[in-house]
Amino acid sequence: MSESIRLTLSVQVAGGPKLVAAKTLAVEAYEKITLDVPNDSTDVQVELQPGGVGVVKLIMITSDAYGDDLTYSPDGGTTTIGLDQPHLFMGAGGVGVLG
Repeated sequence: MSESIRLTLSVQVAGGPKLVAAKTLAVEAYEKITLDVPNDSTDVQVELQPGGVGVVKLIMITSDAYGDDLTYSPDGGTTTIGLDQPHLFMGAGGVGVLG
């Protein structure tokens, strides 16, 4: 059974242009992962889609608090990305940058 994810993104510059993107993604399944990261934690691992590369179509990473001390590594520690704002990766190109 196919599922669908509807995405609407709106960005407006104060006194400037407004950009809007809308997309519906057909997916076989979806998974929502909620993770509590303790303040004293230095390393928490999450397995996102076990199995085939190229299966994931969308990853959105959000937090209740953002900052320089909150980071994630999509490749086991070689690359570290600061979570200073919500991060959204879509499609093979977007998700592909995570390795």
